This record gives sequence, C-alpha cells and structure tokens, in this order.
Amino acid sequence: MSVPRLLVCGFDSFPEAPRNPSAAVVEALGRDAWSPAGADVAYLTLPVAWRGSVEAILVRAARERFEGVLV
Repeated sequence: MSVPRLLVCGFDSFPEAPRNPSAAVVEALGRDAWSPAGADVAYLTLPVAWRGSVEAILVRAARERFEGVLV
C-alpha cells in the first residue's frame, strides 16, 4: 500500500507586502518536515496570481503524484 502524498501550498508576497504569512507557514512546515501521520507532504510557494498559481501546481503535479492539494 502506498503512502498518500499531499501538496501544501502558500502564496508568495504581494507587491505591497514584503512577506506573506501563508508563504512563511509553508516554509516553516517544510523546514520542520511536517506531515500528518501516514502521509508524505511536499510544499510549494505560489505566485500571487491566479493563472500563475494554477500553472505552478499543474507543473508540479505533472512531475509528482499527489492525492490532494491544499492551497
């Protein structure tokens, strides 16, 4: 039985804000190698643009298999 893989995403900074808290959370989770029991997690910081964000997820999903994406 394979371990489910999840992609946890946060958004990069906005033009007017130098630091986005969601990116900081994703970076901290990745640095701590956090994952729920029984799952493997990958992390991705997304650009703050809908089109660019979706494309970044699709590019990553084309390289790796994920059972779920949390944005």
